[in-house]
Amino acid sequence: MKKSHCSLVAATAVLATCAVWVAAEPDSSVHAEAKANYPTAAAALKALSEGNTRFAEGKSKHPHEEQDWRKLLEQGQHPFAVILGCADSRVPPELVFDQGFGDLFVIRVAGNVVDVD
Repeated sequence: MKKSHCSLVAATAVLATCAVWVAAEPDSSVHAEAKANYPTAAAALKALSEGNTRFAEGKSKHPHEEQDWRKLLEQGQHPFAVILGCADSRVPPELVFDQGFGDLFVIRVAGNVVDVD
């Protein structure tokens, strides 16, 4: 995939992004980190944009892949953003935005369609 195509697809996905806080579960280390690092929608969007830049430049950090982090996720999920994206196997949001386990709540559908149904 061409570098410009990855960035264009990612930029389109960013437009369908909003910050989300899951308050139904008790606070956990994962939740505390998410709230500390991404206190606003603007901060979440900035993190996604910076992650996409790292991806496009071939400098991905692959955060939150460690075994200790995955163990914390057993306490619950607290993603900092929701991504509505196309069900296209060539554009996995976690990779395109250089995010790790539990960072994003990804909804993938054919055609990026949100409907009242």
